[in-house]
Amino acid sequence: MNFNPNILIVEDNPGDARLIKEMLNDVDISHNLYFAKDGEIALQMLNREGIYSDIPRPDLILLDMNLPNKDGKEILDDIKQQDRSNNIRLNNIPIIILTNSLSNIENDPYAKLVDATLLKSPNLEGFEKITNCIQHILNK
Repeated sequence: MNFNPNILIVEDNPGDARLIKEMLNDVDISHNLYFAKDGEIALQMLNREGIYSDIPRPDLILLDMNLPNKDGKEILDDIKQQDRSNNIRLNNIPIIILTNSLSNIENDPYAKLVDATLLKSPNLEGFEKITNCIQHILNK
């Protein structure tokens, strides 16, 4: 890989955000991390609005679906369905949903809009699955 991918982590739980950051530090790819603690901030970052006007376009989004202000479904709607007047293409950014329960998402039509849905896991095997998925998507 010839670039440092920009990864946007949309996660409202500080503990989960910290674990995701630590997990990504184990990925054998240099990267830049950006964090959004709720859906409104995530959309401002993606649309490069206000104080986020200089933030780079993400190369990957890790998205928690249960967020304050605007949830993951609203973020996916905005990314996948709206035309962008400011020429920021968002609909081709790979997205991984990180969830605490796959049963909530398995039959959800929004799951078809993302590249992967992975279970948040505190064990090593779960982290390896997430890091392998991230490496695979970023190396495409």
